[in-house]
Amino acid sequence: MKYEIVHLTDFHINKNFNYNDFVKAMLDSLIFEDDEINSTIVLCITGDLVQSCENRQYVIFDKFLKFLKTELENNGKKLEVLLVPGNHDIDLSNIDKKRSEKIRKAIDSNDLDNLLKSDLEKMNNFFNFANKYDCFTDNKYASQRKIEFTNDDSLNFLLLNTACFSSLKKDDKDIHFIPSNFLTSVNFKDENVITLMHHSCEWFDEKCQNDIENICKSSIFYLFGHSHKVDTYHTEGGLGFLNDAINPTDFKLDRYSIFLLDIKNDKLEQIKVEYDVNEKKFIRKEEISQIRIFSNILKLNNPNSKHCYKEKNSYTFLDAQKVELDDVFVFPLISKSDDSTINDFDTLTKYIEEKRNVLIDGQNGSGTTTLLKKIFNTFLETKKIILFVDEENENNITNNFDKSIRNLFFDNYGDRQFNSFTQEI
Repeated sequence: MKYEIVHLTDFHINKNFNYNDFVKAMLDSLIFEDDEINSTIVLCITGDLVQSCENRQYVIFDKFLKFLKTELENNGKKLEVLLVPGNHDIDLSNIDKKRSEKIRKAIDSNDLDNLLKSDLEKMNNFFNFANKYDCFTDNKYASQRKIEFTNDDSLNFLLLNTACFSSLKKDDKDIHFIPSNFLTSVNFKDENVITLMHHSCEWFDEKCQNDIENICKSSIFYLFGHSHKVDTYHTEGGLGFLNDAINPTDFKLDRYSIFLLDIKNDKLEQIKVEYDVNEKKFIRKEEISQIRIFSNILKLNNPNSKHCYKEKNSYTFLDAQKVELDDVFVFPLISKSDDSTINDFDTLTKYIEEKRNVLIDGQNGSGTTTLLKKIFNTFLETKKIILFVDEENENNITNNFDKSIRNLFFDNYGDRQFNSFTQEI
């Protein structure tokens, strides 16, 4: 049996929208003609449901979910809704501009109780809405929810509230916090758990970041939002999926993911969904390049098994033989500013080590991105770190040097085994 899990995030609902058209455009993508897929669809919404935590905004969102549920029921499907809050699901309307400093001071002095209590009160509209869908009914930090598909089959979901300690700053990294007693009390023993959260691990203070990373690592996989892009994260911290923001008022550029989870055969299939202007609806991208198959990521009966996966497009076939793409990497001809050339990869790496700062430029499709990845992997093996910094990264610099490096690293490469690197000062 396969289970269908739909991931949507970052709606930022502020005003009424034509949810009828939006749902009808989605409908065909959600309904599979496959008897192996359970009729229950699990909709996971990872935060920023609305723009400013106003009750009227949640009323609009509720109408959208109810209409989606009705349309699916008309097609023989059942909808289960799971949701977590984001930084827009906490009322920050009366917050002063020095809030980030106050949060940092509270964390450093371990004086958190009053601030956490106040933040939860600022999320009352979200919790009232979430309770309608049986979310965060047990506690307001780390809520657990079991969905039973049959008498014998069920999935467990962990819903993390990462919105506490949000600020008015766009990049308020290092200051999000969940009390450790709520994180360490989460029980994953003999459970198939999927974790939902809005902010990923690098947004948290170090006092609870390790606990959150352990939770993600212990999950089958985790889903999150906030960054408004699509990406996949496979690290020592587990397997995670980030999705793009949804704009339901102009959804022609929207995209989302559907996951088909097959626990018995230990597989997870990700299908990316995009709007087709010709079909005038969302369609599943069935091309090989758009589908990833993940194997051996589930714990199943072996508690010591490790999460691992292989992307389908990380290898190719030559003369019917499977070949890693890295084995057939072709080095491009590089012209230096003095009109001399670099013709092989070893010469290039020596040149970079000598110059320290190098600009690599080329036309679209010329292979610069592939070359940068090759350079990155090469320096990784020698315990060196490459860090690309631009003006967008300035907001990520904090008074904590180690965290600043982590933040800059994440923005360039994602959450990809940062701990395997060493930084030489």
